[in-house]
This record gives sequence, C-alpha cells and structure tokens, in this order.
Amino acid sequence: QFLLYGLLLEVLILGIGVYFYYRQYRHRQTLARLQMRHQLLRTQMNPHFVFNSLTVIQSFIFENEAARSGKYLVKFSRLMRNILEYSEREFIPLDTELAILRDYLALQTLRYGDAFDFAIEVDEELVELDPLIPPMLAQPFIENALEHGGLHEIEDGQVQIELKRKGSQLVLTVRDNGRGRTAAAQQQSPTHKGQALRITHERLDLIQRNTGHTTQLDISDGDPTTGRGTVVQLLLPLLQTSDLPQKRRP
Repeated sequence: QFLLYGLLLEVLILGIGVYFYYRQYRHRQTLARLQMRHQLLRTQMNPHFVFNSLTVIQSFIFENEAARSGKYLVKFSRLMRNILEYSEREFIPLDTELAILRDYLALQTLRYGDAFDFAIEVDEELVELDPLIPPMLAQPFIENALEHGGLHEIEDGQVQIELKRKGSQLVLTVRDNGRGRTAAAQQQSPTHKGQALRITHERLDLIQRNTGHTTQLDISDGDPTTGRGTVVQLLLPLLQTSDLPQKRRP
C-alpha cells in the first residue's frame, strides 16, 4: 500500500507539473502573439507615410481642390481604420486585403506625385474562392521598393502584385523595377530592414505552426544580370473560413 500510495503521489505531482508547464507555455505563446501584433501595427502605421499623406491632402485643400482632397481623405481614413482593425487578426478575407492594398498604393502614388504606377492581378479562381490571407504581408516590401528602391525616382516606375493559386497554396508576388537590392542596401537602415524581415519571418513561422501548412519567403533580383528590380514571393496556405478553428476565424 505504501508503494502504491507513493506511485500515485508521484503521478499526481507529475500531472501537476505538466499542467503548469503547459499553462506557462500557452501564456508565453499568447505574449509572443501580442508582441508580434504590436510590432506589426508599428510597421504598418509608418509615421512618415501618415504625415506625408496628410500633408499632401492638406495641400489639395489649400489649393481649393475639394473633390481631390475629399477622395484621398476617404481613402486615408479607411486605410487607417482597416489597419487598426485587421492588424490584430491572423487572417482576413482576400477581398478585404485587396481593398487595403489598393488604398495603400493609391495614397503612395499621391504621396509621390504619381511618379510610379501599380497593378494588382488576381486569379479568377481565387476571386471565386475568396480565401483567407494574413493581413498586410506585402506592405513592407512595397514600402521598401518606394523608400529604398528609388521607384519614384526612375522613369516608368512600377509595382506589380500578383496572387495565384498553386495547388493547395496561395502565391503572393510583389515585383518592382527599382534600383535593386544591392543599391538599396547602401542607403537602407540595417535596423529597419532587419525588423521588417524578422517580423515577416515570425508571422510565417506562426502561420505554419498554427495551420500545419508550409510557408516560404523568397527574395531575388528582378534582373539577375543588372541587379535592377526586386521580386518577393510569399508561399502561403490556401485557407478558407471552414479550415480554421472557430476562435481564429475573422
């Protein structure tokens, strides 16, 4: 009996230890998610972008261009609202993400005086499926193309965003024809670049752990011979609302 009671006590102590370890692990995971969301929000709410957008809109008002200032003020307020609302979500519907991207790019073209063009291409199959996608994954790479790739300083600057289906995965591609990674690295802050890439890798790792699907990030030169332009390709799981647990649904 003494031996039996001893074994039961050991099992009880072990069970309590496993319970508290699991509870602490879940707590650390929750804190990590919150920290990542705060970091993501800081990267999306770029103070230079916000300030410059408002300054340009203000100039329209001073120049009595009421229709134009009103148009972009609506886009700006809608973008800020969407960033605040959706940056805390792990996945959002594709059509919502496309609306955010269009508003963001429209404001960037306004900010740079229509110095570049942009295009968003989506497979018809994806439009019909309307899958879920992590919010604003493309935004840091678009910002890099403009801020550090000198896209607004070259003739016929372009940003192209493509979303395609590849089996059970979604491929998001951001392509620009800027000065390229080598030239941009000489002007870009290593801290900013490292932070943007680190947050993106952390988000992809979290998606892979939570969904069990492979994620991948590839960055290459648009023209390997000259080093001009940059191509960013993100491989994501092709998910719909029914594929996620209830608590993760948008």
